[in-house]
Amino acid sequence: MKIDFEQLYRAFILPRLSQAEGLKEEEVEALSDAWYKEFNHTPNAALGGRTPCEYYDEFSGPELMELAWEYWQEGEELPQHLAQALVHQGEETAAALFRLLERALPKVRGEMLELLCQMQYAPLLETGFEKILTEAEKEETQLWVEAVLMFGAAAGQKALEALPGQEKQDVIRILADIASQYPGEGTMEQIAELFAKAETQDLAFYASCLGRMGDERAVKILTKRLNDPKLDYYTYCAIRDAAGTGSPGGNRQRICRR
Repeated sequence: MKIDFEQLYRAFILPRLSQAEGLKEEEVEALSDAWYKEFNHTPNAALGGRTPCEYYDEFSGPELMELAWEYWQEGEELPQHLAQALVHQGEETAAALFRLLERALPKVRGEMLELLCQMQYAPLLETGFEKILTEAEKEETQLWVEAVLMFGAAAGQKALEALPGQEKQDVIRILADIASQYPGEGTMEQIAELFAKAETQDLAFYASCLGRMGDERAVKILTKRLNDPKLDYYTYCAIRDAAGTGSPGGNRQRICRR
């Protein structure tokens, strides 16, 4: 059975709203945070006397999956409490969730992938790269990219290993993007080679990959390319900006550490 936690929360704060009258915006936000914390730890009659935080504690993995599927079948995201309960389940629940991916509506697959990453479901990394390598032109590919990025350095290494021999430009760009966000030994050289061989329309992209790695060698490569008289203004600016971020600890993105 679905639980409307938002409705329960609204009922909880209704008698407290008068406390917010005349307060500044930041004070209202602080008060709202305090209310939500109190709500989560207050026994609720609609939850059988349990608090929202503990409501799902006694549910088994299969029971939680059945509840979650009710939401996903209708294209709805899970309540925070249900999602957190799933995350704390074991390998069997993660495997069951993984098997449901193909049956789920596209709009909820992102949440499902994020949960699997939080559950540290190792097969997701391998499957993610299989999807990227074979379905790079599909709209859902970005979901898989975001999923594998949550594995951090392991994703960067796998992307680097997959780059040699690739012929599809879409795939190469995706792999270079992943590898450059979590660079390891040999990453700079591989991206530098792609930058050197890139068509004009791809120079800005590979320049950004080089720039984010925080490698002084990349700065020298980028700065040298600025002397190319054939660069158009947009590409010149992109390379210049990338060279400016090439110092250690530049603008490397960290979506989520495993």
